[in-house]
Amino acid sequence: MQEYWIVDPLYKTVEVFGLEDGFFKKREAFGENDTIISFLFTDFSLEAKRLFFQ
Repeated sequence: MQEYWIVDPLYKTVEVFGLEDGFFKKREAFGENDTIISFLFTDFSLEAKRLFFQ
């Protein structure tokens, strides 16, 4: 595994972590109105609001 996401439904955030120098580091944090991007799959993006119930 080289990347993982932590989705927080209470605060409607997504944190993206990536493997760097043998350790996972937070690459980015996204809010409900942001577009999430994958640092591993550069052609992939997702509107964060699609992950949360309205």
